[in-house]
Amino acid sequence: MPVLALGVLLWSAGLEASLTVWNDQTALLPWGLHRILGIVTYLDIPPELPAGITVTGAALTLLGLAGQLSRSSPTAS
Repeated sequence: MPVLALGVLLWSAGLEASLTVWNDQTALLPWGLHRILGIVTYLDIPPELPAGITVTGAALTLLGLAGQLSRSSPTAS
C-alpha cells in the first residue's frame, strides 16, 4: 500500500515538482542546480517513473489482498 500511495502522490504532484521539493529539503544538488537544469533531466530520471511505481504498488496491493483473502476464507473439508 505505501508503494501505491507514493506512486499516486508522485504522479498527481508531478515528478519534477516532487523531486524539487525533496531536493530543497535534503540539498542533494547544490546551489539551486536542480531549478536551473531540472532535476529529472539532470539525473536522467525517466518521466514515466511515477506510472511504473503506481502500477507496481497496485499489483503488490492486489497480491497482498488476494493472499489475505485466501488465508481468511474457510477451507472445505
